[in-house]
Amino acid sequence: MKVVFDDRTDIFLNVDYNSIRNYYTVSALSLDNSLLGQMTFKVSKDSYIRKIWLYKIETFSDNQHKGIGSKMLKYLENFARQNQIYYIEGKYFPENEFAKDFYEHRGYLIEKDGYDTLVCKSLSKDDEIYKAQQSLQQQI
Repeated sequence: MKVVFDDRTDIFLNVDYNSIRNYYTVSALSLDNSLLGQMTFKVSKDSYIRKIWLYKIETFSDNQHKGIGSKMLKYLENFARQNQIYYIEGKYFPENEFAKDFYEHRGYLIEKDGYDTLVCKSLSKDDEIYKAQQSLQQQI
């Protein structure tokens, strides 16, 4: 599937689904099909809630700070909403200050879980629903 943007006519996203591994790859491409960045994610379901696990999002060095990562993340959030998924999470290397700023600037919470640094964002109108579901799941 090809996704184009009204405000950026020089890039588009190509979205592929791998049914064997059950994950999506989103490639940001220029008009000449040069790869500018990539994102991979998976839709999962635990006992109570469907959520997206973001494996990676990256823009290649000469394309950073041009809004490409933001476009991919915006696509991910729209995909989630359209599929009635209200929670996104992933992780990044704690040494990566740029990633921390990138996620925080876009409304993601940063949480430490041992060595791992997690990012998460609730897309629900009522974040308390998710927190209640998580609490209930931990009690079981």
